[in-house]
Amino acid sequence: MKLFLGIFAIILQLLPVFSQNVNKRIDVGLKGGFNSDICMIDEFNIGGNIIDYSENIYRVGLSTSLFMRLNLGKTYLQLEPSYHFSRGGLEFSFFNAKRESNLANLSWEFNSLSSPLLFGYHLIKEPPYGLNCFVGPKISRIFQSNNNFSIDIDNYPLKFDFKSVSFSAVIGIGLNISGLFFDFRYELGLSHTLNDITYINPFAENPFGKIHLKNRMNSMSFLLGYIF
Repeated sequence: MKLFLGIFAIILQLLPVFSQNVNKRIDVGLKGGFNSDICMIDEFNIGGNIIDYSENIYRVGLSTSLFMRLNLGKTYLQLEPSYHFSRGGLEFSFFNAKRESNLANLSWEFNSLSSPLLFGYHLIKEPPYGLNCFVGPKISRIFQSNNNFSIDIDNYPLKFDFKSVSFSAVIGIGLNISGLFFDFRYELGLSHTLNDITYINPFAENPFGKIHLKNRMNSMSFLLGYIF
């Protein structure tokens, strides 16, 4: 405990050394952290059988980005070219041709590039401390994925045909101590992400009928970064 208090005291003494110039017009920084997707379903059926209840399978993914901030007094504009590795899934009961109920899940992993444009406001801007909130639109493109449909112990790899771009709205809050900062954000999916889902196993083509999923993807993320 004494060691922890000693290290904390040293950090507090060193903070002024790393304090940022609050009058800077442009800030540049890097950040990285974790994300978790929430699949919001508008339509879901397999072979015409409607899946009316499913639960999200939450998995942790990774995010990293470079950001550029234009300071306008208490407000700012921020552009964030970003890379994301996202994982998730759905668990549900599925009836086969014999009307037998089986526990099934649909899982996915995908990589994407995105570019949010955020409008922020500094609630606190007293060096070395800061607190801000932000909101704005985000455009994303998914470029690689790995997907699977499984029933009990049987697995059926899938190909997801994603829409060329998807749109979402971002809202969040950030806390910084000198150049170090932490932000939490929630992303609300505004557009559907999928065009089509097909089986890719040649020995199990359409074993249960066409999978139709119309969904929007929400996401939560926790990021740690540094403003140079």
